Amino acid sequence: MLRIRDAGPGDFEAVAALLAELGRPAVLGGPAQDEHHARYLEWLQTPGLHLFVAEDDGRVVGMIDLEFLPRLNFETPMAWVPDLIVSDEHRSKGAGAALLARAEEVAREAGAWALALESANWRTRAHDFYVREGMADSAHSFTKVLRTDLGWPPAPPQAASRGASPGSNLPEGFEVRPGEEADLEEVNEIYNHYVRTSHATFDLEPATMDQRKEWFGHFAPTGPHRLLVGVAGGRVLGYATSSPYRTRPAYLTSVETSAYVTPDATGRGVGAVLYRALLDALAGEDVHRAYAGIALPNPASVKLHESLGYRRAGMFREQGRKFGRYWDVAWYEKEL
Repeated sequence: MLRIRDAGPGDFEAVAALLAELGRPAVLGGPAQDEHHARYLEWLQTPGLHLFVAEDDGRVVGMIDLEFLPRLNFETPMAWVPDLIVSDEHRSKGAGAALLARAEEVAREAGAWALALESANWRTRAHDFYVREGMADSAHSFTKVLRTDLGWPPAPPQAASRGASPGSNLPEGFEVRPGEEADLEEVNEIYNHYVRTSHATFDLEPATMDQRKEWFGHFAPTGPHRLLVGVAGGRVLGYATSSPYRTRPAYLTSVETSAYVTPDATGRGVGAVLYRALLDALAGEDVHRAYAGIALPNPASVKLHESLGYRRAGMFREQGRKFGRYWDVAWYEKEL
């Protein structure tokens, strides 16, 4: 089970290994290990500096450090995250979101006016993660390396050095069609990724296939309740649904809409195309209003819904609890 805790003296090797995985100088087993170990212990005792680790079944799989920096013209400090690292094999499993949530909690308790970090320009998947967690791409970082003997910064991956990025274009051969029972395993994998890693859904436990099959029975090829999937290259890259808003009969002309996309297809227009296809399909049905609840912060989802004509109708404060904190939910509506 994943838990976030304060780092201790016994975590030095795990933390050093994570830093090396991100491209920091490797020190384990080298002549500088003792020096870095002493520095680590001193760092743990420094007031105002925090280090948290993510532990899964007794193994450290991630870390985040936090420090507070004074700023001119601000009475309170800025909270700065020098490092947020999750081991490669444990990414997309909720550790990063839980670590960032813990840092935000401490920053708020300290009265910090902002929580900030930087990420290499080629780490596009990390950028998408930060945006999903409510952070904004508000600045660009410029660095002049003054010592070249430390092996830093690391060279970007080959593809990234050529300027490759997820882009905004749809995957080749992408098409939208009604969902089928054969799609359910991939649909379930997409949804459960967000259950484990995001506050975008308030489910706390991954859905089983039996639950997914029962859920599938609520949709039909026609009518107000639809399941559409976006596919390319034989894969389901995302799906969109319109579900009953409430069970009482007077609500039958209202639906709740949502869309989920595989992490590797975010930022390519998949969600927008799915959502537009869903709204087009509902245009000929007896549906008067579409509603969407967005747990905040989620600027990407807010931007998507507003681009499709949804308008904010209200806000529920601290409506759900996940990852050890409460989340506000904004409700958006669209006239159909």
